[in-house]
Amino acid sequence: MNTFSPAMKQYFMAQMEPTHNARQKALEIFYLSQFLNTPEGQKWKKENMVCNYEDYECPDFLFSTSTGTKVGLEIVDWVNQTKECRATQILLDVAGDICRTIKRERNINLSLIIDIYDPNEWEAKTRKDFLKHAYNPGIKHLQANKKEIKKRFLEIILNTPNLTDYPEQKWVEINSQKFKLSFSRSWRDYPNFFVNNISTCWNNPIQAIQDVISEKNGKYTSYTKNCKTCSLLIVPPLYNTGNCLITPEVISSHHFNSKFKKTYILELRDTDGPVVSEIINKKKGLHYIVFKIISLIHRLRVLLVLKLVL
Repeated sequence: MNTFSPAMKQYFMAQMEPTHNARQKALEIFYLSQFLNTPEGQKWKKENMVCNYEDYECPDFLFSTSTGTKVGLEIVDWVNQTKECRATQILLDVAGDICRTIKRERNINLSLIIDIYDPNEWEAKTRKDFLKHAYNPGIKHLQANKKEIKKRFLEIILNTPNLTDYPEQKWVEINSQKFKLSFSRSWRDYPNFFVNNISTCWNNPIQAIQDVISEKNGKYTSYTKNCKTCSLLIVPPLYNTGNCLITPEVISSHHFNSKFKKTYILELRDTDGPVVSEIINKKKGLHYIVFKIISLIHRLRVLLVLKLVL
């Protein structure tokens, strides 16, 4: 998503909700709106003949249909479980907390960027050092807990007088780990925050996606207690925080084990809007294989008859 796009504004405004539950529901509504504005989302609405929806918890949304039945949609905000991504997520939580505090106490929309000093990158001197950074980029561990990091960062920002739209840059060291804070008044009418912690890109993590689906499969019975069928929408992390690359052609060609009627992956991208990939269930895949085998047998029979006739 473009940093200043309407979608990004909605994303960051959802992050400004005062409580965790309110932020989670606001994000789910944001993901839902993004999904329903894609061709795949429009097709899903048409196939299910949905009229309107209501917020729910199990699943996240219940849709009324023109037939009088209800269909559900469960949304999972998936976070990569690599060490680098977990460290990045902690700092994103800290950045969000700081932006909410500055908005609440000073009524300022803060723009905040957190960089982690990587000694493997900036202190490399030999070929071996450079290769080490090239194949193992990013910080995997934080030397302080979330509470301590937030306290130190917030003190620096609050003690900066006359915050303007010109970026301030401050270095801070916590337990021998260095961070660079770049902050200013936001140029837009909403806060925004980012964390730079470059790490190896996770290309089409098939098993990780299956793990997410499998966890939700275990709850499918509870999801369908209040609806006829239920679909699943998986939202991977943003590319600049999750270090994850999804190729729709690869994902759509793989057969996953999902109990849900439909399973989708929603990617939020910088350009061209969101991209949705529909996941093929194994059951559907087996039917497809059987169909292909029957078709092949039929073609062979036709060829054999033609050969005998000729």
